[in-house]
Amino acid sequence: MKIKRLYLKILLSCLGILFVTILLILGLFILTAGQSYKSYLDKQTMAKIKTFKVMVQKEVDQHATDLIVENQDLIHLLNTCATLFDLKVWITSPAGEIVFQSFTGPIDFLSSGGHRQIHHDSGITLYRYVLRWEKYYAVFPIKYADKGLRLHMFVDTWATSRHEGLFFAGLLVIASMATILLIPTASLITRRVNRLNKTALEFAHGNL
Repeated sequence: MKIKRLYLKILLSCLGILFVTILLILGLFILTAGQSYKSYLDKQTMAKIKTFKVMVQKEVDQHATDLIVENQDLIHLLNTCATLFDLKVWITSPAGEIVFQSFTGPIDFLSSGGHRQIHHDSGITLYRYVLRWEKYYAVFPIKYADKGLRLHMFVDTWATSRHEGLFFAGLLVIASMATILLIPTASLITRRVNRLNKTALEFAHGNL
């Protein structure tokens, strides 16, 4: 019974060390490579939005006398970008009314989690969700016939990318394989301890 308990303690100790090691590796990744990747992703996202803003304003200026919904070139541009980059795009009036949206259904995805401002440049305000940093929300003004229209963009890169999920799945696979390898290792150790214990008992009974 004592040997079995020792075997169990060794196994649990190894599993505990493995679990702590995985957590430390994950924390180190988040604090180093993860932060660098997020910073790079933020800059790239901001640069793309600036380019998109110039393209939108150009289309608006070329059809300044048309209503937004009648500007077919602008609508085509917005719908094309929304389809290519899996974006949700909509335009609101100064009163907050929606004058165009590239998707159907209500805009209820912004309340699914808190987001914080990470950049404000060239009239563009870029937000990233606090807990899910693969989600972005951006808004910038559009100069149109003395009206303060605002264009909104929302993207969830998790819908098109599973790298983060694959990383955690990889950690889980590594932990499972290490656990399986720990079992014969712990068994080998306990067999030697059992042999040593048997030898000590024989020695205690005078069997030299």
